[in-house]
Amino acid sequence: MLKFLSIKNFAIIENVEIDFSAGFNVITGETGSGKSILIDALLLLLGERASLDIIRPPASKAVLEASFETNNNEKIKEILDENEIEFFDEILIRREISAKGSRNFINDSAVSLNVLKNIGNMLIDFHGQHDNQILLNPEKHIELLDLFGSYDDITKDYKQVYSELNTTISQLQNLIKKEKELKQNLKFLKFQFDEIMKVNPIENEDELIENELNIIENSELLHNSTAEIYENLYNSDNSAFNLLANIQKSLGNLNEIDNSFSGYVEELKSAITVVKEIASFAKTYNDKIDFSPERIDELRNRIFLINTLKKKYGSIQEILALKSKLTIELDSIENFDYEIEQLNVKINQLKKELKIIALNLSNVRKEKAIILSEQIKKLLMNLGINYPNFYADFKFNEVNENSLKVIEIDGRKTEFASNGIDTVEFYFSANQGESPKPLSLVASGGEISRLMLSMKTILADKTDFPTLIFDEIDTGISGRIAQKTGIAMKNLAMNHQIIAITHLPQIAALGNLNIVVNKIEQAGKTYTNAKILTVDEKLMEIAKMLSGESISDSAVESAKELINFA
Repeated sequence: MLKFLSIKNFAIIENVEIDFSAGFNVITGETGSGKSILIDALLLLLGERASLDIIRPPASKAVLEASFETNNNEKIKEILDENEIEFFDEILIRREISAKGSRNFINDSAVSLNVLKNIGNMLIDFHGQHDNQILLNPEKHIELLDLFGSYDDITKDYKQVYSELNTTISQLQNLIKKEKELKQNLKFLKFQFDEIMKVNPIENEDELIENELNIIENSELLHNSTAEIYENLYNSDNSAFNLLANIQKSLGNLNEIDNSFSGYVEELKSAITVVKEIASFAKTYNDKIDFSPERIDELRNRIFLINTLKKKYGSIQEILALKSKLTIELDSIENFDYEIEQLNVKINQLKKELKIIALNLSNVRKEKAIILSEQIKKLLMNLGINYPNFYADFKFNEVNENSLKVIEIDGRKTEFASNGIDTVEFYFSANQGESPKPLSLVASGGEISRLMLSMKTILADKTDFPTLIFDEIDTGISGRIAQKTGIAMKNLAMNHQIIAITHLPQIAALGNLNIVVNKIEQAGKTYTNAKILTVDEKLMEIAKMLSGESISDSAVESAKELINFA
């Protein structure tokens, strides 16, 4: 519920502060006084996009502020929690608009415009004259019926299967597209694959070949060096091994005389072992050295082929990754027919399942549409339309072309939509003996306003909106009908806060709280102010609405009668 609204430097408003109440709040004022500017400011505060021309000169910024009771709304709490904003039963929203841009705050924490709008959408339901277009747009009729019907379990099942059908259709379409692309590139893919497979490199093969070539190309040096090592360490008369063996005997003799040589005996034994191991490795390595020119040519040819591939496709790792990818793509071309067949089978199964849910949803809609029609007609009679005829006309979403979302019902091609297979349009007539026709063809401005009020009244309990705003919904009506329209809004105010802008005294008289908006011209400037009326001021305001600036005694008496009736 809106509790307080503050507007500073907005359009022709310099500074206005209003305390609202529960129940029926009525805003009146002369044409052009700025009544609708209050609502424009409130809508801007709750997330509508702003332009700099709304800033009242010479101010540098406009500041809008409002407080709302949230009644512990869990959805609002969830959004605030997500944005790490403390939640209270009353929240304060502020918006500052300047040449530097817009700054938005909830409970003094900065928020994005998107967060502000999401919160605003849960606080207020706005209805102005242009919103009658909802009723004149047949595409919106099914949304209104579904909101009234409250068959969420069926619509949830439908949307779940419909989403799965959409996903599967997308998979099929992507697969067909991929198949087409791959088949178009098949020749090139095979060329790449065959080129790689002719060489068929293995991981790190280039490094292994380079190492082997380095060894073979230096084989003479390796042969002579290892032979020399073997000869000097082990194989000659003056080899290190023989010299160490003689020293080992001398150390043994000395150790028998003085055991202080014992440690060196063991160390020499280890040295002899190391010499033998090195000599053995050198001999073995020498025996394996291959001087084959054929092997050198073979390795050079192989590294040439590998380097040619690397110039085209990158490193060995990248070549092997491409080979793996090509293998998968070429294999998938052969498997496309099977995968496409499986997806088509799944799509047909989902369509059968969805058809059952859609027909059930359609039948439930038709049942609820009858109930809605009766309630609408009853309310319209209370609003002065004595012989209303209102009903929802149903058709299936018939199409001529074939698509993956088309099924046949009674021999007609019908397409699944996100909300079912139904096209719903409201038909209406206001006069006895007159055949109902589509709303856009038959309803006058006054009739469509009353029809919209009836719809809002019926749907009010289906929504979580604590506050409903009606901006001159009474256009095109007067007298007794105006009073009935006001009573309908006042009845709605028993469970919701209603804020209504009106130019009709019959409606103003019904207000629990009356606010008058005046435009004042002073020192060459124009100002708008808003004032909450006392009981006596309310009486005079309604009398003024009845008779004009010159308030007659009869106008005052008529105003009293209207207020007493309220």
